[in-house]
Parts: sequence; structure tokens; C-alpha cells
Amino acid sequence: MQSGLVAMKKEQKKLNIDKIENLQDDMEEMLEMNNEVQDALSRQYDTPDVCFFYFFQLYFLYKHRLMRQILKQNLKLWEMN
Repeated sequence: MQSGLVAMKKEQKKLNIDKIENLQDDMEEMLEMNNEVQDALSRQYDTPDVCFFYFFQLYFLYKHRLMRQILKQNLKLWEMN
């Protein structure tokens, strides 16, 4: 038991409590920032459903136009070969 106690005292001298406390402080700050980001992302805005309907319509029209452009470019490349 005495050798275990001596070994434990040697290991405790190697520990730097300030580094551990700094690490815990950094972790706490990171968790606070994470909570702030989560709060910002979880905000809800009072918008009528009509706005969402138009938003999705515009989104799909944009996707459709983008797909048509990609297909045209691929067809041109295919015709060149």
C-alpha cells in the first residue's frame, strides 16, 4: 500500500490543475456557443402557409430549369463525341 501511495503522489505532482480547469472552461464556452447556435436555428417565424407554397414552387421551378440546362449541356457533349 505504501508503494501505491508513493506512486500516486508522484502522478499527482505531474498533473496541472490549471490546464484541467482551462480545458473545462473551454468546453463550457463551446457548449454555450452550441446552445446559441441551436437556439438561432430553432427559431420559428410567423409566416403564412401561402409563403411556403410559393417558396416551394419557385424552388422546384429553379431545380427544373437547372436540370434542363444540365441535360442540354450533356446532350451537346454527347453529340460532339
